[in-house]
Parts: sequence; structure tokens; C-alpha cells
Amino acid sequence: MSIDIGAVATAIISLTIVIVPLVIQHRLQALRQQQEKLREQRLELYLNLLDPHIQLFASLIQSNRKANAEQTAMRKLLSPEYMGNTFQFAMIGSDEAVQKHNALRQFAANNPNGNPTGEFEGSILECFGDLLLAIRRDLGNKKTRLTSIDMFKPVTKDLG
Repeated sequence: MSIDIGAVATAIISLTIVIVPLVIQHRLQALRQQQEKLREQRLELYLNLLDPHIQLFASLIQSNRKANAEQTAMRKLLSPEYMGNTFQFAMIGSDEAVQKHNALRQFAANNPNGNPTGEFEGSILECFGDLLLAIRRDLGNKKTRLTSIDMFKPVTKDLG
């Protein structure tokens, strides 16, 4: 009994041509699903992390509710839940977003009364805008041409 090596080789090559792309496609699909799940987790975490800052910003715009909104936001910023979100953020956030969040927290700690000059540059709003842009990039808008000031134009008329 003789084995036709050409027929065996043809069968192996045919199977390889069919199976390898299927395996690659399956792995790519699993990777995409994992990335999408991580993106959704990041988005939820980012929103939770941003919420107290958004409340503080809104309290600046709506001066009639300022004290209550500031107190609520400060309670959230000092809560164990927020600290947990911060550590989780450090684990799954992009490097840029984590660095911008750290810069925002440091600015707030070192300048409790905001920027005394009243200018956008060098203000907590600039730090917050930089954080928003880093999050925007992390969630898929890598080539955004927006600036930190652009992030606030829809909600305030006082910025250029």
C-alpha cells in the first residue's frame, strides 16, 4: 500500500487554508468584544468620576443653587466610593487620562479658591477640559482637534 504524498499534502494545505482564517477571525472577534466591554466599563467609570466635577461646574453657572450643589459634589469627591473609582480609574484608564485626572486633583488641592486671575489658562477649568479631552481620545476620538476651551463652549458664554 502506497500513500500518495501529493494527495496528503494537498489535503493538509486545503484544511490549513480553511481552518487558519477561521481561527484568526474567531480570535479577532473575541478581542473586539473584549475591547468593547472594556470601553463600556471605562465610559461608566469616567462618567462616575466626572459627576462631582460636573456638579461643581454647574453650581458655578447656577449661582442660586451653588451652596447645596457644591456641598453635594464635595461629599461625593470625599466619599470612599469616589476613592474606589479613582483607584479603578488608575487601573483601566488611559495613561493620558490618568495623568490629566491627577493634574486636576493636584490643582484643586493646591488652589482651593480656583485661579485668582480669572483667566481660563492655568485654571481648574483648563485642567478639567484637558481631562475631558483625554477621555474623549481614550474612548475613540484619537485625532480630535478640539481644545480644552472647546469642551466648555456649549455650556458657557464667557469663554472665547
